[in-house]
Amino acid sequence: MNKFYIESPFQLLCALPHVKDDDVVIIRPTSSSTEKQLESVINVLPKKLTDNIKIFHFRPYLKPLNIFISFFLFLKGSEGKKYYGYHGSKVFRWVHKLFPNEHSYILDDGVATLSLNQADFFSSFPNVKLLTIFHRELVDKNAIYNDKVKKYISDLFCVEQLADQEETKATNYFVGTKLVKAGFLEKERYFDILRLLFASSDIKYYLLHRDEVVSDSYIAELEEIGLTVVSLKHPLEVAVLLGEIKVETLFGILSTSLISVKELCNISTKFIPISHMVSEEKKEICENIEFSFLSYGVEKYSK
Repeated sequence: MNKFYIESPFQLLCALPHVKDDDVVIIRPTSSSTEKQLESVINVLPKKLTDNIKIFHFRPYLKPLNIFISFFLFLKGSEGKKYYGYHGSKVFRWVHKLFPNEHSYILDDGVATLSLNQADFFSSFPNVKLLTIFHRELVDKNAIYNDKVKKYISDLFCVEQLADQEETKATNYFVGTKLVKAGFLEKERYFDILRLLFASSDIKYYLLHRDEVVSDSYIAELEEIGLTVVSLKHPLEVAVLLGEIKVETLFGILSTSLISVKELCNISTKFIPISHMVSEEKKEICENIEFSFLSYGVEKYSK
């Protein structure tokens, strides 16, 4: 019996190919919007899978209690492998503090994975392996290429499930990020980039990030630029595969969905470079992620 500790939709997608009968999947979303997207994935999973695994689904409120319970669920029984969605989760840190020699796996978590100081991390946790969809040259020697994800996810969320939907023409989308919230850019600078991008390209829609800090004025400002704001029911990769949206080209800034959508959905993606705009503190992270984009054939947008 293996155990999985999941906090985001992308972590769940990366975990699914490894989930077997009788495994335990602990889902602890970090926000209500994250919870909705996690539920949307669980709701379209085959009954054969969900009937044969144990899913503990915690709510985003009562956070300290949920973490505490999750910790003890992970400690219960030592057999099987342990998979953690995020290298910084308290449950991962607590378990490895008690059992420093335990062998376990970390799943992909997008930008958090590519911006991880992997040399320091793996020297502190030498018995931990990273299961990743990213190329080996972008990550540490302790990484294992998660080659099962692409075929598994593509087969699982096939577009035929929504085949009765009205045919719509593919168009261009911009994927929102937490750049302002994470301190990479000031809100004014971020919106300046969007204005320039909208003026020089054929982008029609802005996809809200599930944890993007938004308000009525924030939405209004996006609409003033000329963008139609979209809040997806499913994680972006699943939304594309299920046909919730039809994407011709996906644009973005420091969003690893530009890689995952390109890899999992065979969609053209382009990134807007900002490494020359950020503080010295954030510069290296930006450069590493932008290098990763180029390594995957994500086009650099310039006009």
